[in-house]
Amino acid sequence: MTTESGAASRPTKRNPMMILGITYGALFAASLVGQVLASATGVGLLATACSAGAYGLFIVIMMTMVGELKRFNGSDIAPWMVAIPLLNLWFLYVKVPEEMARARQKAGVQGPPKPAWMYVVLSPFALASDLNDLAA
Repeated sequence: MTTESGAASRPTKRNPMMILGITYGALFAASLVGQVLASATGVGLLATACSAGAYGLFIVIMMTMVGELKRFNGSDIAPWMVAIPLLNLWFLYVKVPEEMARARQKAGVQGPPKPAWMYVVLSPFALASDLNDLAA
């Protein structure tokens, strides 16, 4: 997508530590709350439902940021791949760093993107941090 002047739209600037804290904090809190509710009520499905809700938040945040990368690059990267278990590991380890390297080159940003392992282990932080470099 381009703006009226024909330039690619820049990504939104975010605080990478807050994005990491929100996503991993929600996953931890949902697991804790789900386990307490499940043990108090005897319904184990509550723990699964809480964890699924937190994972949904993670997916929405990651799909939003991958969508911004897609718009900036004008590429055919598919943000929905973040939501598919096991496929998302390959997607975050291979495709996202490749696209980020292309975007950084297109924007004229010096230096490489975050290492590929960071996109798997700390994906909200790595993606938000690299998108901030493009937004500047």
